[in-house]
Amino acid sequence: MGSLGGITTATGTYVLTLAASASGITDLVGNALAADAVETWLVDTTPPAADIVDVAPDPRHAAVDQIVIAFDEPVAGLDVTDLALTRDGGGQPSHRQRDADQHGRHELGPSAA
Repeated sequence: MGSLGGITTATGTYVLTLAASASGITDLVGNALAADAVETWLVDTTPPAADIVDVAPDPRHAAVDQIVIAFDEPVAGLDVTDLALTRDGGGQPSHRQRDADQHGRHELGPSAA
């Protein structure tokens, strides 16, 4: 079955059902299709949103241990090269990324010495 692209572009949950009853589908020896076949999928066209959680206190007199980036849904493909941390508009301090937790939160912290 093809050409579904034009009718499955909107965000939503789609269900494709092949009804066994009265379908006329049989195997080569005449046995009728015994049960329905169902496939469900989700089309999500809404991009994720990110929030860099505010550093507090701000201003501060001590180093920032970590910065949390929270997404409103799980994301894939984020790595440290997608981030830029600068000081006074200058070069990038050394940094590392931790894996995302179950809530889609990513952390950027200092590199291990």
